[in-house]
Amino acid sequence: MTQPRHAAPALEAGPALGAGPALGAGPALEAGAAPDPGPVRPGGVPLPEPAVLRQYDEILPGFARQVLDAAREETEHRRRLELAESLRHTLAQVLAPVVALSFLVAAYLLASGGHELAGTTLGALDIAALAAAFVVGRRDR
Repeated sequence: MTQPRHAAPALEAGPALGAGPALGAGPALEAGAAPDPGPVRPGGVPLPEPAVLRQYDEILPGFARQVLDAAREETEHRRRLELAESLRHTLAQVLAPVVALSFLVAAYLLASGGHELAGTTLGALDIAALAAAFVVGRRDR
């Protein structure tokens, strides 16, 4: 049976994460040569295969631990940055309506207190700023 021309070829299953050649299998790593670090793992942090880490440790004892610690620190740093961005976004969503309503109240108080031109100007600028925020916000998505 032939495959239709528009169908993507079937992909073969690759080795499981962490699966690699046994210690001592494959070509020996020469001093000064850098092994291929392998694919990027889930979470975006590239980690070498276990066999490669063992080879690193043979060349420089304790280096595999340093690689794993650096990957862990990078992951924790990325999570902290994502949390800070999420908090900033939430704070902006809470404070933006408060500021906008405050300016509308100030515009109303100015206009009702005999300062019609100042109240109208402030109210118009507030409404224009709200409209601009909606337009820019939709364009960024």
